Amino acid sequence: MSIMIFSSKQKFFTHFASRYIMAGVLLSTPLVILLMMSWLIAGRVIYSLDDPYIHLALAKQIANGHYGINPGSYSAPSSSLLWPFLLAPWAWLGDYFDTVPLIINWGCTVATGLFIWNFLKSIHPWGIATLQTTLIMFGLNIWGVAFTGMEHSLQLLMAAVIASSLIKARYSWYFWLSITLLPWVRYEGLAITLPTLTWIAWQFSQGTSAPNDSKNTLSAAIFSLLISLGGLAIFSIWLHSVNLGWMPSSILSKTGGLFDSTPDLEILEGAIANAHHQSFNLTGQLLLVLTSINACLAFYQKKWSWGSLVIILPAILHMIFGQFGWFGRYENYALLYQVIITFGTTQWLNQLTKALLLGIIFIMASPLWVCTQLTPGAMKNIWEQQWQMSLIARELNAPIAVNDLGLVALHSQQPVLDLWGLGSIEALNARKSRAPNDLWIEALMTRHQTEFAFVYDSWFHHLPAGWIPVAQMVLQSPPVSVGGTRVTLYATNNKATQKLLSAIISYSEKNPTQARSLLINPTLLTSQ
Repeated sequence: MSIMIFSSKQKFFTHFASRYIMAGVLLSTPLVILLMMSWLIAGRVIYSLDDPYIHLALAKQIANGHYGINPGSYSAPSSSLLWPFLLAPWAWLGDYFDTVPLIINWGCTVATGLFIWNFLKSIHPWGIATLQTTLIMFGLNIWGVAFTGMEHSLQLLMAAVIASSLIKARYSWYFWLSITLLPWVRYEGLAITLPTLTWIAWQFSQGTSAPNDSKNTLSAAIFSLLISLGGLAIFSIWLHSVNLGWMPSSILSKTGGLFDSTPDLEILEGAIANAHHQSFNLTGQLLLVLTSINACLAFYQKKWSWGSLVIILPAILHMIFGQFGWFGRYENYALLYQVIITFGTTQWLNQLTKALLLGIIFIMASPLWVCTQLTPGAMKNIWEQQWQMSLIARELNAPIAVNDLGLVALHSQQPVLDLWGLGSIEALNARKSRAPNDLWIEALMTRHQTEFAFVYDSWFHHLPAGWIPVAQMVLQSPPVSVGGTRVTLYATNNKATQKLLSAIISYSEKNPTQARSLLINPTLLTSQ
């Protein structure tokens, strides 16, 4: 008898495990395809943006006991508190270090898909749940985001965990971990964490629909809220103590003064303007549609606090303080959160209506899944432009100024001055002060003893008149994820010009194929 029971349990486990393994393989297939394309383009892992290399450069410094891009100089270029610290322990991998973000993102992406699939499987047959999961993963650019090499894959996983847990009203350890650390992964996670923990705490303090462990649930919600906010507060206090402001430079550079020392009325006006602007995005409209559906269903079922705090408030907070776009990575966590809630609250609909709803979501999410399709082109952009710039910078082996921080900072053995301000609070403050570009750039480079600059001319209205254009790097592929098609390589004096020209010639001899994109100043070649 015991043998029969063991045998039946073994069959059940084998059947259960095989379904998950099959789903995991299916969810990994698009990632394998993108990885193969990366190998065809560059013969290595290459990300679709230059930004992940900022985190890698920062993580290297963290591993050495310093927080910043350059040794001995504090900076806060990462918009994530947690992500660089997750990467830092792997800095010892050397040349293989830049594969770590993809490995982490791969795991997060498959786990996100399994959470979505497992949730939908409890509502629909296995085949339909698999198809729906595939459409959601592709439609919300979840596969494409993995190759940005940034923290968004982890953010998506946490959003999926939180939403599915709320629908099932089951708060496991991974729910508490996700909702506590979500703002540490990205600050906009506060849009979900604050309202949700407030709702849980309020609900269980009232004793409404509370299980036997309501006291423990209330304590967990309060503890999670304190840890989540406390960690961010400590980080902000430290940033302020080292004269970096209250928020990371990467956030300050994108908020248009929202977190600067501005009057309250100006902050309110900026927030309203941001929300109004986002409502014109197709994905912004999709977020509003999903939120409206979920809220109407919640109010119809007389779940007023649920509808207000768990559904409406996260969407409003993201519309006001969050961002949309930039290669389909800013808003998809908020959309995934609402999509899961939508499928959870519309279980009673017939299959045709559900299919129509999924079709509407897929069509309105087109700005996101187009990014998945463009990911190989974006990888090629980074390989042709930023990667080659970093090789020239390494050949030059001197302090250099850039306005697109990332690969140059990671590969250069010398200090890098970020003229856009992510890696330099001085540059950020100067740029946002609207002072003439040529004046503050020249002063900043003199102060940091920097004689070379690799910049997009289009990013600045005026550059110092004394700069000498030594060469231009012209993008060979259609632009997808870069800030411009031409990067100009400048020197600030004649001696520096000769040094940069020698570095460019040396690079060209070592990389003849890639060097075709370089247009060296013919006047300088003549005088050589």
